[in-house]
Amino acid sequence: MDLGLSGRTAIVCGASAGMGLAAAEALAREGANVAMFARRRDVLAREAERLGALAVRGDVTNPADLKRLVDRTVAAFGGIDILVNNSGGPPRGPAVGLTDEDVERAATAGSSTSSRAACASPSTTSPSRTPFVRA
Repeated sequence: MDLGLSGRTAIVCGASAGMGLAAAEALAREGANVAMFARRRDVLAREAERLGALAVRGDVTNPADLKRLVDRTVAAFGGIDILVNNSGGPPRGPAVGLTDEDVERAATAGSSTSSRAACASPSTTSPSRTPFVRA
């Protein structure tokens, strides 16, 4: 399927395994430039090499890591079009056991990551690069 993503640049958070890795794989298959961001250095490096992606190790809760992610992505690919914010979330386990605090903490972590990434990259897109943003 051609989603028109060829040549676009995507940052995928939590990209070393699970849904983040699946998103990175799908974007790479569609011809997007992919910057993979995760904490586990060895797994991240291996998967990024397999996909031909840029590996950037870091933690989404660290603003300096997010700035480095944006800077390296822009240096490698010239801009950012897509952000896949696959990070944080409620603790593993059945949803019926979640407390209001668990849900609030997960929602806050997700939205603050998107906000930090956007603040770290205010001029990374141009009018010819219409961004796709998914939080």
